[in-house]
Amino acid sequence: MKKLLSIMLVSLILIALLASCSKPVNTDTDSQGEEKAEVNNGLTLPNMTIVNKEHNYYPYLKNEAIKYIGNDFPDEKGKYIKLIETKDEFQSCIENCDIDSSIFENNYVLVLNINWEYTLYSWRTIGYYNLRCEEGEYIINMDIYLQNEGDMLYIEAAESINITNYFIVPKSEIESFDGVKDIRIDDEDKTRIEEFPRCSYIKSKVPTPSSQNASILVKTDENEDELSETLNLYRAYRDGIIIYLPFELQGDIIISSCELEGDVINVVFENYTHIDNKYMQENEVHYYFLILEEEYGYKINPSEIPDDYSVHITINVINIEYI
Repeated sequence: MKKLLSIMLVSLILIALLASCSKPVNTDTDSQGEEKAEVNNGLTLPNMTIVNKEHNYYPYLKNEAIKYIGNDFPDEKGKYIKLIETKDEFQSCIENCDIDSSIFENNYVLVLNINWEYTLYSWRTIGYYNLRCEEGEYIINMDIYLQNEGDMLYIEAAESINITNYFIVPKSEIESFDGVKDIRIDDEDKTRIEEFPRCSYIKSKVPTPSSQNASILVKTDENEDELSETLNLYRAYRDGIIIYLPFELQGDIIISSCELEGDVINVVFENYTHIDNKYMQENEVHYYFLILEEEYGYKINPSEIPDDYSVHITINVINIEYI
């Protein structure tokens, strides 16, 4: 009974902490498109900013049944592209997909075929952009990120991949060509994205707090047992911080920065709403655990966090249209 009362007491303390450890941060709308976060039927979160981030990724055709029936892509390992200029041409080489003929007035359908061997190690694609031809070589840019699903990274393994993707590309960007061309995929941003901090999503077996604000708990050796027993958080190991969001994010996420500025912990999420995350679809996720160690990309020293810290969360929403 004493243990039960102790757990209940710690629970109440933690819930109170979650509700009170964040003070408001100015989130007035500005020219960059920032606005107060409104979720859960209009709930306004004073310590969160949501930004619909502009980008130049190509829209794509998203259809699980779509099938390329042409026979012009080589069987050899390589990366290839084909530009489709008309709806008739589109229908002659693609099955199980129908698009409006008006799309071809100002755009191509770019067919990208990748027949290659990759070491995956959790790398996932955000999107493609900047198709060009330089000195006879076709190049396209690709942004990638290192993804977690739940508390696990994908296993590192070499895997042969043969996939075909379809994008809408403005005709103003590149001159048309016949047949199939080799292409180089430029992932030069990999270095920048590789520096992003690592985070794990944590599912809790207890009801989430009633706090309407995003909040943070600093996890240390001293409070580890209390947090693990009270919140029943899976694999909340090492010193770090636990971020609580009062709503679930849709799509996939990474955390691009976590910094201490004065007495404010600023955390920035990158939210790719066009990318599926099976773990978040199957579990109720409100907690995110960040290991505060230099090797994981964080600049915060837990001992430097003041007792009266506050929290500000920024969520950069990136969504690629699909047809």
